[in-house]
Parts: sequence; C-alpha cells; structure tokens
Amino acid sequence: MAARSKTEPRITEAAEKARVLIQDLQSRLRADPPAEAIVDDLEAQLQEYFSSAAGKDAVGDIRKRVIEGVVERILREWENTPLEDEVVTRLIDRVLERLS
Repeated sequence: MAARSKTEPRITEAAEKARVLIQDLQSRLRADPPAEAIVDDLEAQLQEYFSSAAGKDAVGDIRKRVIEGVVERILREWENTPLEDEVVTRLIDRVLERLS
C-alpha cells in the first residue's frame, strides 16, 4: 500500500501535465490556418521569388553549384584509377568535336 500511495501523486501529476499539453496542442491546431492554405501561400511566395530578377540569379547560381558538385564528385571517384586519364582525354576530345 505504501508504494501505491507514493506513485499515485506522480501518476496524477503526469496525467495533469499530459492534459495541459493536449489542450495546448488542440488550441494551436484550432488557431493555425489549414495546411492547404499554408501550401498555397508557400507556392505563391516561391513563384514570386523565382520570377523576380533575384530568383533568376538564384536559379543560375543553383545550377552552377549542382554542375560543379557533379564534376567534383566524378573527379573524386576517378582519382588514382587507371581510367582517369583515358576518360578525361576522351571527354575532352568529344567536347572539342561538338564545339568545332
């Protein structure tokens, strides 16, 4: 019986904390706009940003970073392999063919 009386206050406190937490979450859910409105707003903001001049610069910057990242990854994987020199040479030859 003594053990039960010691755990009862802890259980009661935990239940009260859980009740308060649930009420807080429920009130926040009621106050927040629907998820669909948030998605629509985010889409509108992204379209506005990328249609502006800054957005166009950002797209170009992102493209450059992606390409640079791909090149770096390929070169890292080819380092110190017998294929590195042959592949790079063949790649250069093909690029020069396209440019001429």
